[in-house]
Amino acid sequence: MKKTILIALICLSFIPAYADENDQTKKNLANNYLAFLREEGFSPILDDDGDVKFKYQGDTQYIRPTINERRLVLLNFFSNISSEKYGKLVRIANSTMAEYYHIRVYVTKRDDGNYNVWFRVDNYLVNKDDFKGVIYRCLSTIQDSMKYFKDEYNKE
Repeated sequence: MKKTILIALICLSFIPAYADENDQTKKNLANNYLAFLREEGFSPILDDDGDVKFKYQGDTQYIRPTINERRLVLLNFFSNISSEKYGKLVRIANSTMAEYYHIRVYVTKRDDGNYNVWFRVDNYLVNKDDFKGVIYRCLSTIQDSMKYFKDEYNKE
């Protein structure tokens, strides 16, 4: 019994160090994204969640730093859509993902009963700095898929 408790305590002692390392990895990635976007002429900021927030062609975009340095995640969303439209939102989300195979579209319920629609592009990179070569294509994919979603939503 004493050995089990000792092993458990040893294992638990590594958790804070691992969490600190993950936080530092995310901060380093965020700083890389901020520096690159500034070099490209954007005005990015780090939001309260640790995401990099910036404007691209008039739309607010987000890059979510992850613990995997070779993973690029870009996000955008529509907010506060009526709860009466859930079935329509899911149908159009599925249609959007079929049309744009590289995008993920999620419909999430808000605390007020209405919905947000999230658009997400994930890229797995060979090297952590490879995001520079794909970021504009990712942004274009998000914008194109959001336009498609809006057009389909307004059709019905």
